Amino acid sequence: MWTPWKGSNYERRRLLVLGESAYEREDPLTVDHSRRLVEWELDNPLHVFRFTTTISRGLCAKQYPSREEVFAAWHTVALTNYVPEPIGSGPRQRPSAADWRTARERWPEILKLLTPRAVVVLGRTLWSRMPPTDIFISDDLQGYNFQGQSVMCIAVRHPSGGLGWRTLADAIAEVEKAAS
Repeated sequence: MWTPWKGSNYERRRLLVLGESAYEREDPLTVDHSRRLVEWELDNPLHVFRFTTTISRGLCAKQYPSREEVFAAWHTVALTNYVPEPIGSGPRQRPSAADWRTARERWPEILKLLTPRAVVVLGRTLWSRMPPTDIFISDDLQGYNFQGQSVMCIAVRHPSGGLGWRTLADAIAEVEKAAS
């Protein structure tokens, strides 16, 4: 299973940004892939990857946040992938049925480890593959009862599928309001 990025001020907000999966490029991925991805974004904010740029802007609710705002925002969230192993060597590869089963079985481990109040689910396919929820507000805003706490989730498009930063910022505000 991946070691999640967990910002130094995560406990104040307890917002989990949940990606679907990761793929290997030239080098094999390590278990700390999520942490390394965020650290790279903090060193090079808003420069290369659509994925991290969209998330940074959405977390800051600004199109052009300062380096300091990006740093502060990432330190209030956690980031990990639902599918716990690399799925291939390039984009647009899909998890296998076995990958989805393993991810579903490990979902409670992620919840136990991070105890999020709110989760932004990056991708509607991912959302459709997650376990059934206990709380229903709308098709995209639902929640789990986990160890006596509610964990509210909102599903959005994946950044590679056209998710814009404003839509993400609005979704974050909506799920955090539902979780409060």
